[in-house]
Amino acid sequence: MTIKTLITGADRGMGYELALELGLKGQSIYVGSRNLARGQAAVAQLEAAGVQAQAVQLDVTDHESIVAAKTSIANLDILINNAVLPLIMRLSRQNYH
Repeated sequence: MTIKTLITGADRGMGYELALELGLKGQSIYVGSRNLARGQAAVAQLEAAGVQAQAVQLDVTDHESIVAAKTSIANLDILINNAVLPLIMRLSRQNYH
């Protein structure tokens, strides 16, 4: 059985690196990205490295986007919510300035 993993913010940075490492270990990766084109570009890179991946448009600050992403993935095993980190940092900066 292949493990299905959704990683939010996986189109770049730490999310992308997590997607690459877990994908190379055999997990099927769903690349969550607010910008679908960036998600698809990340998927192309992952596939070139031998990773099974698929882009999912997902904005973790938008309820409808979350519901649509959930509906598009059957039997998800793991969710790594990486995208919220920049949001928390931005909100923290706003509260201290």
